[in-house]
Amino acid sequence: MKILFSAPTQFLDLIKLQKSSPFEINFHEIRTQKEIFELRNKEEFYGWVVNPCPEFIIDESILDLFQNMRVITTPSTGKSHIELSATTKRDIVVRGLLESNVVSSITASSEFTFMLCLNAVRKARSSFRAVIDGHWRDMEHELRGREIRELTVGIIGFGRIGCNLKKYFDSMGAKVVVFDTDPSKTKELDRENCGTVDQILAQSDIVITPVTLSETNERMANAQFFSKMKQGSIFINTSRGDVVDEVALLRALESGKLSACALDVLSSENKPNFLNDNPLVKYSQNNDNLILTPHMAGLTFDSEIKAQTAALKLLLEVM
Repeated sequence: MKILFSAPTQFLDLIKLQKSSPFEINFHEIRTQKEIFELRNKEEFYGWVVNPCPEFIIDESILDLFQNMRVITTPSTGKSHIELSATTKRDIVVRGLLESNVVSSITASSEFTFMLCLNAVRKARSSFRAVIDGHWRDMEHELRGREIRELTVGIIGFGRIGCNLKKYFDSMGAKVVVFDTDPSKTKELDRENCGTVDQILAQSDIVITPVTLSETNERMANAQFFSKMKQGSIFINTSRGDVVDEVALLRALESGKLSACALDVLSSENKPNFLNDNPLVKYSQNNDNLILTPHMAGLTFDSEIKAQTAALKLLLEVM
């Protein structure tokens, strides 16, 4: 029984990983659907550690190629790149980092989200462009930002990342209010640090949505959501693109309801050439109040070594 390992491997000790497995591991970094179809002897694979950011969805057409596949693990907390209804139909076990105890030691996404908040508040993108365009101290009014300690930060989703973000903002003196659908996650917080979603939207200068994508929160950040936010507030999302109604977000930016926004994820990013059709990408090309980064919050050597190793361990436990 062979294992396919298609996650990035350039920074991994492949010999050490192979020695940790009683099964033969075939290392093939795969990003595109074409690379999947060109892969030889697909029927030999019983387990698969997938690339967490492929340019395709692992759906029925892909799974049809792997007739003996029994286990799929992903070195990510989200599974939106895997069609779970298709894996269930084939009795394929799917595991992600949320089922691993290593996830609590990974802080890359939390740190990156915090960095995006600081960039948006202090208008970093505009300041970078100002120097490139030949400006120095002659644009102070346009570049003036705020101090974090004077702001209220709303965190909707108080899991690992939300909890880390509260610690970061607490250390800078900000007021932090949080909400989670699971009351047990917020039970140890003071009442002044908790609120409903509507309360958070109404009082927060920065709203962050570090949630795990589900049917209940898909397009959660919609027109009604943005209408309840403070005038001139900031929205940050590094979870999954489908948490946001991107048309509604674009209108909130164009109208000035939002003064700034930073996103590390976009909807439909598993589809080829999605950047060409995304209206937010087009808006960001001419507007500095929208920061877009290419789904890189978890992109550190440290986090990926932990994640890839944990994904393989999860797979071996099931096999």
